[in-house]
Amino acid sequence: MFKTIKENIGKTIASVIVVFSLIGGVWAFEDRYVSKDTVDQKFKQQEIKVVATLQKFKQQVDYRWYQNLYNQLTVQMLNYKKLLRSNPDDEILKQEYKDIIEERKKIKKILDDLLKY
Repeated sequence: MFKTIKENIGKTIASVIVVFSLIGGVWAFEDRYVSKDTVDQKFKQQEIKVVATLQKFKQQVDYRWYQNLYNQLTVQMLNYKKLLRSNPDDEILKQEYKDIIEERKKIKKILDDLLKY
């Protein structure tokens, strides 16, 4: 009697292990092989993220470049202001000073536009 109970328990445990093994195998097979649509969708999402990151990086680089140019124009403007104080009648200096101010205004507008994004 104990021998048949042990055999039945052993067969039951073996059957449960086989059933769970089959379920696990099917589950692993389904996870391993995904559909083409799923892969395409994930690839497109990743591509969108990469493009957005590259655009943001480009904007940051552009902003730094224009900021540096703006700072250089500010230094030039101050230097020309000093020169104009020492030479107030020089028309060439006056025109170059006006050109620097105009260029500086253009760069400032570009910087403001870059900050909006």
